[in-house]
Amino acid sequence: NEIHVGYDRPPQAYLDIINDLNQAFVDTVRAKGGNNSGRVLVLPGYNTDIDHTITGFVAPTDTVPDRLILSVHYYTPYTFALNGSPSVWGTGYPGADNWGQEDYVLAQFDRLQRTYVEQGIPVILGEYGATNVQGFENYRRYYMEYVTKAAADRGIIPVYWDNGGLGSGAENFGLFNRSSDTVAHPTMLEAMMRAVTSDY
Repeated sequence: NEIHVGYDRPPQAYLDIINDLNQAFVDTVRAKGGNNSGRVLVLPGYNTDIDHTITGFVAPTDTVPDRLILSVHYYTPYTFALNGSPSVWGTGYPGADNWGQEDYVLAQFDRLQRTYVEQGIPVILGEYGATNVQGFENYRRYYMEYVTKAAADRGIIPVYWDNGGLGSGAENFGLFNRSSDTVAHPTMLEAMMRAVTSDY
């Protein structure tokens, strides 16, 4: 998961290692027989980063057609999505990052659509989300709805990362209270559901 060495642009050798690992994974699963001969397999790009994936991902050779899915992650801008500082997101809001706003979401997901989805390679956001910051929930809701809709509209399936954190601040991604079996943030869940079920 998120295999990488540092966060700078990786050398080609690192991209090749991920491709080799993906090929070994496919070969190993397929060789086990039974349902494994046709099982759908999910593969990451380097660090599950969109830019590095588009630069370096090479789909493995498979013995069955159309049974591979590419996974990338999306926590951009990380200052907002992961750290919660700044606590606002969107070009219309003072104090928001000067990158990673709405236009960036669309540009990145358009690239995934053109490079993979339209070429017959399914894509999932194997992780994405935004941390909860008390008093700034509307920005989180807006981000979650916008990113979810942008992905779904391009045939990219979003899979939210619920790490169980229900506090406020960095990496509190919980939507569900696992102890009480309740929805901790219904507004977020409603926004995400609206994004994938409504035409707007």
